[in-house]
Amino acid sequence: NSYRAMNIAFIAEWSRFAEESGVNLFEVINAIRMRTTHSNIMHPGIGVGGYCLTKDPLLASWSRQQLFNSDMGLSQTEASVSINNQMPEYAFNFLLSRFSDEVLEKNILLLGVSYRGDVSDTRSSPVDLFYQLCIDAGCNVFLHDPYVTFWEERQLNIPKYLGEVLRPGFDVVVITASHSLYKTRKFIDHLIIVKPKIIFDSLGILSEEDINRLKRVSKVCVIGRGDLG
Repeated sequence: NSYRAMNIAFIAEWSRFAEESGVNLFEVINAIRMRTTHSNIMHPGIGVGGYCLTKDPLLASWSRQQLFNSDMGLSQTEASVSINNQMPEYAFNFLLSRFSDEVLEKNILLLGVSYRGDVSDTRSSPVDLFYQLCIDAGCNVFLHDPYVTFWEERQLNIPKYLGEVLRPGFDVVVITASHSLYKTRKFIDHLIIVKPKIIFDSLGILSEEDINRLKRVSKVCVIGRGDLG
């Protein structure tokens, strides 16, 4: 888990580089993955959640000091956790840097509150911090998740059916969990009908075809996609 956390932190840094340099990081990573010895490289995303990656690396560092009497923890491991914890804030600032006037105090829909795709687990979900940043920015925040009906950490009821919440009138729609539902053609068709002003894919789950279709009716941005402008 420490190894995985460090891989994720590594990609977080390169996501920013790709955005600054106008590069499609997903295209680069997929090319690298063609080599079997490099197939475990991560993709960019909104952050890390769950009950393993968020704590195990810190426990390892703690054990070095407390159980084996070292003067130092595992500094690179601790740094990776810190970087990963900041990823939701980076994702929010990434959105603001492009569309601040169209985000602040606007209607925003977050699609997914679980910490990863196709599960109902919200423990340490990176969406929690992203949600709070939206609230702090004065946004009117709506939520959807096909697997979560009650967000325990926030004490909020979550609509299960997409049609209940995804309707015309949203300034921003953010894909915050990689649920299979959000990868379907039916979902893309629904987004095209609703025509939100901005669509932010914080996980890079939209295909190139999906992005091109959506760009006809909305502004689209994706973490790690510097080529989208």
